[in-house]
Amino acid sequence: MKLNICGEYPPDWSEISLSVKEAADHRCVRCHHRFHTQMVGGIPALCDSLCDPTRGLHVKRGLVTVHHPGRLDGINYGVHHFDGDKSNCRWWNLMALCNSCHLTIQALVIPERPWLFEHSEWMRPYAAGYYAFAFGGLEVSRAEVERDIERFIAMGQPWLAEAV
Repeated sequence: MKLNICGEYPPDWSEISLSVKEAADHRCVRCHHRFHTQMVGGIPALCDSLCDPTRGLHVKRGLVTVHHPGRLDGINYGVHHFDGDKSNCRWWNLMALCNSCHLTIQALVIPERPWLFEHSEWMRPYAAGYYAFAFGGLEVSRAEVERDIERFIAMGQPWLAEAV
């Protein structure tokens, strides 16, 4: 099973994409690397204390300290559609990711495939939003998910609800 990429970007995709990146404080939501805000392609900034050296461009490039150059060829910053549908711009479907994390997530995470384990902390809100929509028929805000995340996670992973 692989992620089904479908749909068309909406006409206001540039604005939507920018708002997702701004909401993430111009960081990859997975590896937390930050990107310069004034650059269209999102040129990476130097690592800081929030970067996760075990993920994303840090692993791909072997960059675990602040000693790498501020500009890295081939690394950029974009927005991933969790369910693969470019026309679906619900908050839980839009993840601000460096291209290294983007390619990893796009290749490995398929929302409709059951995930038997606990989700990573960064992924939990997105998965919970997706589960609320896909399994509960609910349109929930991120704030609603964060207030009751275990309930929404249990909609897509009922086998873990017993452990909570």
